Amino acid sequence: MDNINKATKKYIREIKRNMLCSASEKKSMIRDFESMVNDYIEENRVTDIGAVYAQFGAPKEIAGQLLYDVDPQKIKKMVNTRKVVIVTAVIALSMLLITFILGLLDNHSVNRGYYVVELITDSGETTQVNLDNSQEV
Repeated sequence: MDNINKATKKYIREIKRNMLCSASEKKSMIRDFESMVNDYIEENRVTDIGAVYAQFGAPKEIAGQLLYDVDPQKIKKMVNTRKVVIVTAVIALSMLLITFILGLLDNHSVNRGYYVVELITDSGETTQVNLDNSQEV
């Protein structure tokens, strides 16, 4: 019985993932559908998720059926909102990457490609030596 519960939860998660509606609408539709699936499993003593697929269908089909009654304008708004969020995130990450690269280039130009190495002699004196990128220490 534990295997069918895990498989059912995975089935329900897949349906949720394929639904394009608000979280509150999704929650109420999924709650009702999950209750219907659990009742079917109990009444028919189902032990294999294949029987659930045969009775109700594939997750994408179920998601489409559940969304059939949802206002198309709400779905369109959700899709547009997701697009805006994704585009905003890509722009923000691009700006962060550009800032990081410019910082690295600025640091390189300040150092002019040279490394400063401090050498401490046996007598305790400290001297600084500039090495360019082609020399080894």
